Amino acid sequence: MMETTTNFKKFEDLTEEELAEITNGCGGKGSKIVPPYATMFKANCDHHDYGYYKGGNWLDRLKCDYKFGAALLKDSWHGWKVHKTLYFSAWSGLYLAGVRLFGWKFFNYRNHT
Repeated sequence: MMETTTNFKKFEDLTEEELAEITNGCGGKGSKIVPPYATMFKANCDHHDYGYYKGGNWLDRLKCDYKFGAALLKDSWHGWKVHKTLYFSAWSGLYLAGVRLFGWKFFNYRNHT
């Protein structure tokens, strides 16, 4: 595929086949559980999946999760009325908590060379 330890394609340059192999939308890879609002947050989840695929060390995972949380919040503040914005922001926090608690199982930990 496109793997080297330091050289990955940009997300936008991935083929449909590569995207299908690497990303699965929201929820853990191989999981049958689809979290609420998975369709709304799918693009963010796919970018996050790619970050986990590229992997790295604990700091790389933290950065990936931080970007994910920021993107979720941005999408939550999508011109909704205040009550919907707060509601979706809460879901964003739950998504972020989920990846922080359980994402270690899916992150590609590796040494940088």
